[in-house]
Amino acid sequence: MSIAKRPVLMLDKSFQAYDAKTVDNSFSDVISRRAQFVDESYCLYDIDSWIELPTKGHDFISTPTHDIRLPEVMRFHHYVKDYSKSKVLFSRKNLWKRDGQVCQFCGIKPHYDEVTIDHVIPKCYGGTSCFENCVIACFRCNTKKGGRTLEQAGMKLRRPVLKNGRIESQYYDKPNRPNWSPLYNLPRLTKFPSSWKNFLKMKNDELYWHVELLP
Repeated sequence: MSIAKRPVLMLDKSFQAYDAKTVDNSFSDVISRRAQFVDESYCLYDIDSWIELPTKGHDFISTPTHDIRLPEVMRFHHYVKDYSKSKVLFSRKNLWKRDGQVCQFCGIKPHYDEVTIDHVIPKCYGGTSCFENCVIACFRCNTKKGGRTLEQAGMKLRRPVLKNGRIESQYYDKPNRPNWSPLYNLPRLTKFPSSWKNFLKMKNDELYWHVELLP
């Protein structure tokens, strides 16, 4: 990943983490005075004071006149009223997580190259690609259902649940949108900067970076 596309954590005015953006976009916000950079000590910096920070021990970018430390956290001047209502991107990874990595028809965990996405209401009947109409399915079940509705195929949605120490099947009528938050709308990453730990609380300790699926 290029330096310009590394993630920068976004905080609102109350230092609540709610999203992230890339390094190149973060500089645009700070230069235009919509935000300030933040260091590990919660100190705030405008673009002029940030440029003057030492770069020893930090990743940096070089310009003809300065070596500039790479930012990892930024704070905006507004409040986010309810970050928990942030839209979770519709992606294969998020479907995989919501459905517990198992086929929602037979309950088995398919091999990664046998994972498919089934439209509960088929596209030929007006079904759309969204959380409320898509589930993870193994290749066999997806092929069996084909372009038919659940009723036409004689199939039901089910998920494994732990009940009284035993795994049982729980049948349901319709998939739901995930309710976790926040979602950081960045390309897929394997880790996040260690400095973010200073700003992440228990209620938003899960980070997801996934590419949005096309309709």
